[in-house]
Amino acid sequence: MIYLDNAATGGFKPDCVTSAASVALAHAANPGRSGHRLSLSCMERVVAARRILSEFFGGYGYERVVFTKNCTEALNIAIFSLPTPIITTVAEHNSVLRPLEKLKNGGAKIE
Repeated sequence: MIYLDNAATGGFKPDCVTSAASVALAHAANPGRSGHRLSLSCMERVVAARRILSEFFGGYGYERVVFTKNCTEALNIAIFSLPTPIITTVAEHNSVLRPLEKLKNGGAKIE
């Protein structure tokens, strides 16, 4: 997993980011949820972004790239997919320790 959560650690947004967000808000639709032109166009952009990221990070295919709403959701997906035993420390962030505790309460071996 690669951590790209700038929102949690910084407040500054470059002009290109605010400009891109403004364009997206004005021209976005729910990708893949409808057959109209704007929805299909957005889906094409999502697939293109997945392809670029997969190639950039040396992935195994764009269909394996998953976007989540935040890092906590991404961590939960990753952690609940891990085989046990899981080895960790108390120095982990709370967003890691909480799902590990839930796994432990469910019988998983957490060390």
